[in-house]
Amino acid sequence: MDEGTPNAFELPWLTAESFIDEEGEPPAYRNLETGEVTSEPYVTAHLLVQVMNAFFGVVPWDEWDYRTKLNFYSRQPSEKTPSPPAAKAWWKFW
Repeated sequence: MDEGTPNAFELPWLTAESFIDEEGEPPAYRNLETGEVTSEPYVTAHLLVQVMNAFFGVVPWDEWDYRTKLNFYSRQPSEKTPSPPAAKAWWKFW
């Protein structure tokens, strides 16, 4: 359940017009301000992008460098943490 008063930037998508192009198909939504047409999951995605930009000034999934080496930490003692498997040459199958 949504709570609170919507922000001005949310209103165009929250008041988007619902329509169906073909019978039996899920509804599409038209943003009355921009004329953009999208499905229900993408309405949520558009709202999320606008909220992230408005409140944080960044959309992490657009800014993330997929080549970044991620660090993983474990709460287990080092003797219980499994060691990574030894790397095998790509040409060795067994």
